[in-house]
Amino acid sequence: MSPVQIFLVVLMSLAGMAYFGYGKKQQVMSAMVAGGLMMGIPYVVSSAWLLFLIWLVLMAFPIFGSRM
Repeated sequence: MSPVQIFLVVLMSLAGMAYFGYGKKQQVMSAMVAGGLMMGIPYVVSSAWLLFLIWLVLMAFPIFGSRM
């Protein structure tokens, strides 16, 4: 693993924990799903760029998902 990929995994997991905790506390299912995926996706994806793009999509999912 490259240092960039390790940094992204740690950052994505921390953001996932925050999203999941927020979703659980506020009972927002889209934030809980996005948080769970943020914590699990780094174990499946090996490309740093793909991981970053998935992270951006998952960060925006609760914002745009709640407006639909």
